[in-house]
Amino acid sequence: MTRVSTDWQGNDLFSLDHADECFRNALRRVATYLNSGANRLCSLDWLKQNDDCLARIFEQNGLDDQLIDYFVSNRPEGIRGAARPPDDVRAEHEFYGRFQFQKRRKPDRMHVTFTSTEAFREWGLQRLHPPATDIKALVDLFDEDPVKAFSQAYTNYLVKNYWHNTVHSLLQKINELNFHEFGGDARYDSDFAADNIANILLLRAYGCVINCRGRISLANSDICRRVFALNRCNRVFAERAIRRNEDQDPLAKFQERSWRFRRQVANALSAELLCRGAAVSDIAVYLTGGIAKRKDNRGGYYHTGSVVIRLNQIYINTGIPPYLEDSSDLERPQKRLATIRKNQHMRVADILSHTATRYASILSNDSGAREYAEQSLSMLETKLKFW
Repeated sequence: MTRVSTDWQGNDLFSLDHADECFRNALRRVATYLNSGANRLCSLDWLKQNDDCLARIFEQNGLDDQLIDYFVSNRPEGIRGAARPPDDVRAEHEFYGRFQFQKRRKPDRMHVTFTSTEAFREWGLQRLHPPATDIKALVDLFDEDPVKAFSQAYTNYLVKNYWHNTVHSLLQKINELNFHEFGGDARYDSDFAADNIANILLLRAYGCVINCRGRISLANSDICRRVFALNRCNRVFAERAIRRNEDQDPLAKFQERSWRFRRQVANALSAELLCRGAAVSDIAVYLTGGIAKRKDNRGGYYHTGSVVIRLNQIYINTGIPPYLEDSSDLERPQKRLATIRKNQHMRVADILSHTATRYASILSNDSGAREYAEQSLSMLETKLKFW
């Protein structure tokens, strides 16, 4: 055991060794999905098993060697020397890992390799935390067996991270070599799509059924909510943002904060709709109005408009303004930061409730919307076979 998380009691029990097994667990789930179907090596039924059972299935069938590889890169290619660079350099240039997908023969299969950076591996462990949830089974699990609970949560988190990057790489053809060519609106649209599809694939990676016509059984909804609740267990990207120490002007910081709010809303709404049996293949979040300077003593900027949602080409104006106070300014009193985060959570919840209710009504009353949802999801899942 080489390094422990500092964010939870009993932290001497969960190390980088445990984390490395979570990386492998997540790869097994991705590889199982990619290699399932007629005349393939895996079965989708395996995904209903817990991580330990899936690992045993792989061991019994010799599939680790055939389907997955996991490595940790000490330094990015092209950089020499033993000295570790400052954290802001690591955050900017040595954070993102690399995926490789290879079609291999005898037997035919898709082999998945993930090479993590030291920064992503270490900071991910440092910022591992218990998910905020009122689901009794999860609360009890973290109380009774925290190592098992954190293993499940971190594996879940990595599965979605893997899927997000898989969508970028295999579906959108955006990778570590060309991502800088896709800034501005292209970045926003690609991330809206990747987050939504990753949510769909996250549920599929745990054997869940995806519904899109606005109906779902209570049991299936509860399973979906459990999967998404476990996923909210890590702030590694917040850690990266802190260590990047970007020297942005106030307006640029506000614009970036606006984008992060839009993405937060889109991701949370995607998950909520899946839990309500109303999966969408298309989602985006916009802000009407514009940016204006505050005239009171707080200074800074605010947004004059409201939040607009696009779901399967249907536009819904929520009439609710965004909440764009800065919750990352560590110079503010902790009590104020806690209030900001609480207010932002409540604002997002209001937007989700309003939008999900409106979309449910549309599905209920518009057979064309139901047919579009079903057909577009079917077409998306055809594309998600990847090979």
